Amino acid sequence: MTGSAGRGARGLAPIAIGGAVGVTAWLSMGTLAVVDAARMTRVAALPPWTWLAALAGAGAVAGATALPRVERWAPLALLGVLWLPWLPLHVPAAFMPWDGVLEVPVWLAALGGLAWPAVQGRLSRSAGSGAWRDPRRAPWAVALLAAAAYGAAWQVARPRVPAGDEPHYLVITQSLLHDADFQIENNHRDGQYLAYFDGVLRPDFMRRGTNRQIYSIHAPGVSILVLPAFAAAGYAGAVATVIALVALGLALAWRAAHLLTDSAGAAWAATLAVGASAPVALHGFMLYPDGLGGAMAMAGVFGLVALERGVTLPRWGWLAIGGALALLPWLHTRLAIVAGVLGVALVLRLARHSGWKAAMWRFLAVPVVSATAWLSYFWLIYGTPNPAAPYGARPEGGLSFVPTGLAGLLVDQQFGLASNAPVLVAALAGLGVLAWRRPRLAAEIGVTAGLYLTLAASYPMWWGGYSAPARFAAAILPMLVVPLAATWVAGGAVLKAGIAALGGVSAAITAALVGIDRGAFIYNGRDGHDLLLDWLSPTVDLTLAAPSVHRDGAGAALGDAMVWAIAIGLVTAVVVRAAVGARLRAFAPAIAWLAAPLVVMTASTVVWAGHASAIVTPPTSQLTWLERRSTAPGTVALQLAPTRATSLDDATRRLALSSKVRGGIRQGPQPLLYLPEVPAGSYDVFAEGTAALEGALTVRIGRQDLPLESWPLAGRPAGFTGLVLNLPADVHSVSIAGDDTARAAVRRLALRPRTLAPRGGVRWAARAARFGRVALYALDDNAFFEPGALWVRGGRTTSFLATVDDGVPPVLRLKAGPVANDVDLAAGGWRRHVSLLPGGEAEVPLPPDALAPAVLRVTSRTGFRPSESDPGSGDVRVLGVFVTWPG
Repeated sequence: MTGSAGRGARGLAPIAIGGAVGVTAWLSMGTLAVVDAARMTRVAALPPWTWLAALAGAGAVAGATALPRVERWAPLALLGVLWLPWLPLHVPAAFMPWDGVLEVPVWLAALGGLAWPAVQGRLSRSAGSGAWRDPRRAPWAVALLAAAAYGAAWQVARPRVPAGDEPHYLVITQSLLHDADFQIENNHRDGQYLAYFDGVLRPDFMRRGTNRQIYSIHAPGVSILVLPAFAAAGYAGAVATVIALVALGLALAWRAAHLLTDSAGAAWAATLAVGASAPVALHGFMLYPDGLGGAMAMAGVFGLVALERGVTLPRWGWLAIGGALALLPWLHTRLAIVAGVLGVALVLRLARHSGWKAAMWRFLAVPVVSATAWLSYFWLIYGTPNPAAPYGARPEGGLSFVPTGLAGLLVDQQFGLASNAPVLVAALAGLGVLAWRRPRLAAEIGVTAGLYLTLAASYPMWWGGYSAPARFAAAILPMLVVPLAATWVAGGAVLKAGIAALGGVSAAITAALVGIDRGAFIYNGRDGHDLLLDWLSPTVDLTLAAPSVHRDGAGAALGDAMVWAIAIGLVTAVVVRAAVGARLRAFAPAIAWLAAPLVVMTASTVVWAGHASAIVTPPTSQLTWLERRSTAPGTVALQLAPTRATSLDDATRRLALSSKVRGGIRQGPQPLLYLPEVPAGSYDVFAEGTAALEGALTVRIGRQDLPLESWPLAGRPAGFTGLVLNLPADVHSVSIAGDDTARAAVRRLALRPRTLAPRGGVRWAARAARFGRVALYALDDNAFFEPGALWVRGGRTTSFLATVDDGVPPVLRLKAGPVANDVDLAAGGWRRHVSLLPGGEAEVPLPPDALAPAVLRVTSRTGFRPSESDPGSGDVRVLGVFVTWPG
């Protein structure tokens, strides 16, 4: 009887688990907002109850049909964390991140883990001796895969690049092409960079040459390498050169890893993990010396591995390795240390091999000539062979910067390796594993990496300027494929699973940095507020849980990093104890799958305890709730803690949108209200302050100074002011500032939703401004707003939502610049074509159908740059037609 009951329970278990998975899916389709941070009171919007029944039923049927073995259920334990934000209790802040974006990786990990045994079996059956295992063909597969991935990433992030120092390298290329010299002043003056950079680019230099000419502070190596392709295909050709060389460097890394380990699997795992990490992948298509430097340095490491294994290279091999290392100082002066250390290590090894003289001469031939030319380059331009000459008298580094720089390069949330590519920490730790079996090789790679990172950390600008994460570390990262592959071979299943998990997390970070809003998170400001971490959870401030050198200093950042390291160690110890302990062994798989969330929640709670700033952020959670809420019939609305059923309208009225309280420290006076990403609708303005308000408020939309509304406060009471903000589109941000009198009278502003636009088909406005009695909401970046008017970009179409005050006849006035122009206007089914002579004007009455909610599109067929028509103008924008609104 007992055996039958046990079998029955085991038979019901898959059905119950499947039903629970369905309920979890229903919760994941809902959204939460905190309305009272002190009591953790939340409002929730969920799909109708019928959806709950359908999803739970479908899950139960799937569980009954699949009947997975008990040991296969462990990955589904991970879904339990998605229930934590929904508990009808005063939940801790660490429970709240699991509602929102982080639900996606949790679901992927759980379902992927459930399917992995079957996928793994199929992969092992099809492994055989395919091309991916062939050391002659697999490196080419690596190169093609990397080139395709980096090329696709560049296409996605194209609106963000080139940026930072990238255009400066191309200006040197243009100087070589057009003038056959390195003197860049005339190239900047003539605006040659406008072919690929939309803005004003000043020469980047610190001292003039002995001939009083301007030479770029940037080394010419990148510029020379991309010159042939740039001459043929412009900026795209230059990017293709970088992609090809970095991809070949990764192919060489695969070959070195395979040569060392005799394992194609280890070579693939290590190469994919490092190649998909953000510092390598992002610099795989950017015009910086660091990605290229990593590829060149990898040639030297390959030579070391070949000598370690006693492999004879062809005659041209040592010539190529020497040539690659000789290029490093030309890419950047700091890369000379990489070339020097690897060169010395290779020379010492070659001296102990038979036939070493011929190999030594081939290896040293190019570096000797290159080093002479490199020092002569500085002598000819600056009158000294000192490579630091371009920096003038300004000190660019020192040992005093090293502790802070190393902390930043390793753990800083915005620019550090551990935060943006955790698998690279495992790769660095793999040097210890490599030292166990190949101590000399480990020492050579370790000394190279250590000395270079120390030098990079000695720069006050250790983060690399306006660049992707860990730019200054990128040059030594491909060589870490070797110790990571050695670790993969030496480790068991648990270690391999850990490396694979870290590699997956690192690749996901890269994909997010590139994919979200076409690369919007690639570049961070130096404010201790990582954009990706901020995006992951609107409810709690995850940036305060991660180390930040810029925000807190090196000591505090290292302390926070230590908390994370201890949390990882403790949770790992629990998992290992469960795996070997008789009492916990049955739960070991589930505990293992919960390890990552446990680490995140434990470490975050401890680090948060050291911050005085608000951890729970109701304003951002409420804005996200407004954006994601469902308005479908039957939507379930709840209040949690205390728990009761409510209506969607009542839940919406509970919201009070006050200023966003997270992010970097802003300079200067702060607005009385600042809210990002505000949904379309009508909002009542509430004010806390003196009983009788005074002064005036100014409303601005998006990143610009022109006002949308100006409201006098005289005679208005505190509380409900009677002011209403109407937004016909979702907007980038809402900022309400006050004059001195208003700031003295108003303590706090908040918006309460009155009516909200349905979510389907709502437009998004980057900025808005009022022009007389007309308000325009720009739906793209193809218009330049100016006081009283705007310019449409030349050769572009811009889109607006236009609203007018009652009784205002909507008339649009067009004016051409110094060139003739054809202008097309369209809204719905209405069309109008206007031809303008140089300086000509035309007025176009707009029909009511052209106003919001209709989208008004204005196309300027041609354009001009003011700097080209007026020598005294520094305006390099491409302007099309000038638009004003009479009256």
